[in-house]
Amino acid sequence: MKIFVGPKQRKAQRAEIERRLRKIKIFWLLIGIFLPLIVLALVAWIDKPSVSIESGYDGVAKLESNQGFCSAFLVSQNHLITAAHCLDYMDEGDYLKVSFQGESQTYQAKILYIARDYRSSVEEEKIKNDYAVLELEDKSFESYYELETTDNTVKLTDDVIVAGYPGGVTFSAAKGSITGLSWRNYNETLQIMAGAWPGSSGGPVFDKKTNKVIGILNAGDIEMGGMLVSLKMDVLERDLELNERINLSFN
Repeated sequence: MKIFVGPKQRKAQRAEIERRLRKIKIFWLLIGIFLPLIVLALVAWIDKPSVSIESGYDGVAKLESNQGFCSAFLVSQNHLITAAHCLDYMDEGDYLKVSFQGESQTYQAKILYIARDYRSSVEEEKIKNDYAVLELEDKSFESYYELETTDNTVKLTDDVIVAGYPGGVTFSAAKGSITGLSWRNYNETLQIMAGAWPGSSGGPVFDKKTNKVIGILNAGDIEMGGMLVSLKMDVLERDLELNERINLSFN
């Protein structure tokens, strides 16, 4: 038996076909818009410029100035963090020498930022603001260390690694642990037991769980048998002036 299709049926069929075609066009339009964004995001994630301590300590630097030797670590392609006391008697805009493990070349680094409250604090309070940022002007690195705040992420006895250049001679890295979530009455600091010596100041303190930097090595408490004091990355995250000058990435 033949089925006859009248004008109304043909119109309904055309409408259904056009509706399906519109859906297909919208689908491919969305693919065209979002696919490039997805690809770019994946590329950025795969090529994220970070260097893990599992692959070495190439991002830890040795500093040399008129005041002696200290340590620092890369936090961007051409920026380093160090301790402000390593730059005593120096000012923003001054230069010092920077070198890295396994490289014979020495680079020039400009002092980009010294924590404002470090210079204005009384001697006992300086530990809370003992940080500074350097900028390399003749060198750019592809990889650098990721930073991590300690709020709700670290606890007592967590494993850490401290790294630096004691005496400005040989690179050193040592395992240790967090023995206090603050040092004395300074909540901005961590208390650590690990092997470090003069010249390691300004070096990174790595969280062994995440391989990210959670602090700066700032001092040793001689009265407490060489216990180390580290300024938390949280302090740098809260420094609005610092974050206007350099875009630091915190987790």
